[in-house]
Amino acid sequence: MRLGWTRAVPVLAPTADAVAAMVAAGLPGARMTGFAPVDGGLANTNLRVELESGRVLLRLYQRDPGQARKEAALAERLAGRVPIPSHLHAGRQGGYHYALVEWIDGERLEVALMHWSDAERAAAGVSVGHGLAAIHAVTFANPGFLDERLVPTPMDVGPDFILGFLRKALADGIGRARIGAALADATLRWARDHAALRWPGSPCLVHSDFNGSNILMRGTDVAAVVDWEFAMSGSPDGDFGNLLRNHPDEAFIEGVSAGYRAAGGTLPDDWRVLARRADLLAWADFLQRPDLHPSVIESARGAIAATIAL
Repeated sequence: MRLGWTRAVPVLAPTADAVAAMVAAGLPGARMTGFAPVDGGLANTNLRVELESGRVLLRLYQRDPGQARKEAALAERLAGRVPIPSHLHAGRQGGYHYALVEWIDGERLEVALMHWSDAERAAAGVSVGHGLAAIHAVTFANPGFLDERLVPTPMDVGPDFILGFLRKALADGIGRARIGAALADATLRWARDHAALRWPGSPCLVHSDFNGSNILMRGTDVAAVVDWEFAMSGSPDGDFGNLLRNHPDEAFIEGVSAGYRAAGGTLPDDWRVLARRADLLAWADFLQRPDLHPSVIESARGAIAATIAL
């Protein structure tokens, strides 16, 4: 679904001298031989940097430069448990907030799924499920947004929060006009009917943008999960909601659920409803953003209508 979306911010185009300076600051002695933009990503700019000794990813932070330190802390925390690139250096150079990250060879899952057979999609789903269970095995005392020390700021995510957030977006906010009053009212009724549902267990690490744009595959195995800037302490339904939204193929999703359970993850009986409800909050957040591209609004209408039809 995201393949057709348009960036809200322009891709940055640093000069060769600027890129070389960032590489030199983080990797003294490394010699750059070239660089090029990397496809994917809607909020920051990623560049593939060629070195005489190999290749690295240069990540230029545009939305929130402070996330560089959080991503570095997560890479250290998850090393050996989750396939995640190592962070080599983070800094500021010539007005750019940046990080140098280990380069991982792989094909984006969202692209690979388009040419795989049912059997390949199922096998990939199992690998994705294994990785997601490992992510959710990291638990916290309370839900909340993570700081650079990976400490969550406490926040209430109970039924009152869920309904209040949706009312703000769909009863009073610009989201109502964007999707229409009839769909907005039907969505609020559906949310009230399902407000008491809960995913069991402690708050856990949630990637919060877990979909094929941010999962690199090597064959049908996960090579790396990338772009952790939105990671937080929350409930697994957030990641499952994002995955179901972007990759609803049943062979793949069945593989994900099987792999998740096999790796020790727990899926409640109503996990798909919980996932769809969590995704409603993500769409409600999108719908409140200014200057939203029409493709995103159209995606929101379709996803919301499909959710409340469950």
